[in-house]
Amino acid sequence: KLQELAQCLAEGSVPLSWDKDWEGPEQISAWLKGIVNRTVALHTWLDLSQKDTLLKGKLRLNELFRPQTFLNALRQETAQKSGIALDELILDCQWGEGHVLPSAQLSIQIEGLNIQGVKFEHGKLVELSADSPSVNVAPVCNLAWVQTQQDFKHLVSCPAYFSGTREKHLCDLLVPCQGDHS
Repeated sequence: KLQELAQCLAEGSVPLSWDKDWEGPEQISAWLKGIVNRTVALHTWLDLSQKDTLLKGKLRLNELFRPQTFLNALRQETAQKSGIALDELILDCQWGEGHVLPSAQLSIQIEGLNIQGVKFEHGKLVELSADSPSVNVAPVCNLAWVQTQQDFKHLVSCPAYFSGTREKHLCDLLVPCQGDHS
């Protein structure tokens, strides 16, 4: 077993037994950097949680080892606070600073999301021009589990992934768009 670990490390790859704990990058140097960055961030999250201010500030899901677990915990907390059954809650969002979901019992602000192939302009998705970068930073996303989702008119459901490789789906987010979104 130790020999297998040593061989993987010598080849610059992540040992399979380590990858089961966190599905990060395949290169060992990037994987270790990700472990360190997330560990440091989690200490900050813990401090904020102990001060009861974690959900009041902007959060970055890429600081978590398992962002899906965090979203599920938010769903459970929302169900408990609102008295609504878990299976009746739907993930909803509003984009931009100061935007809120009026029907949300509990919401969070997510920053650091990237969007590919389009960009936000005046609060809506628009097509890229030929000279635009293909990946753009999305505005702050106000995210909440609600019982009734906002009207789908001029909204498109976009998949959110754990990383830019789009190998693992995290959730779908509603995004405002212009024109026909079929």
